[in-house]
Amino acid sequence: MTKGHPELSDFIGEQSTLQYSASLEKHSNHPIAEAITDAYDQEYLEVSDFQVLLGKGIKGTIQNKTVYVGSLNLVKELNLNAEAYDYETYLHQGKSVFFTIIDQE
Repeated sequence: MTKGHPELSDFIGEQSTLQYSASLEKHSNHPIAEAITDAYDQEYLEVSDFQVLLGKGIKGTIQNKTVYVGSLNLVKELNLNAEAYDYETYLHQGKSVFFTIIDQE
C-alpha cells in the first residue's frame, strides 16, 4: 500500500529547468506539482498567464518564455520528439514521467 504522496526521484536536465518547472508547478494543486515543489528549495520565478491544460499539464509565461510542464501526450500535441529522451526506462520502473518544455524545446 502506498501513502499517496509522490516524490521526485529523478530529474534529467539543468537546475534552471527545474526552477522553471517548480515555479510553474507552484500554481498547481496536482499531486505531482507538490512533489516537484517539495524537491525544489531555491528561488521561484514569477509566472504569468498560468493555464491548466486538462489531462495534459500546465502552461505559463516565465521571463518572456512560454513554459509547459506535462505529460507525453502534451509533448506529442506540441509536435516535439519525446523519443530523444530515455523516458521509457522510468515508465518501466513504474514511475510517472513529466516533461518541461521551454519555448518549444
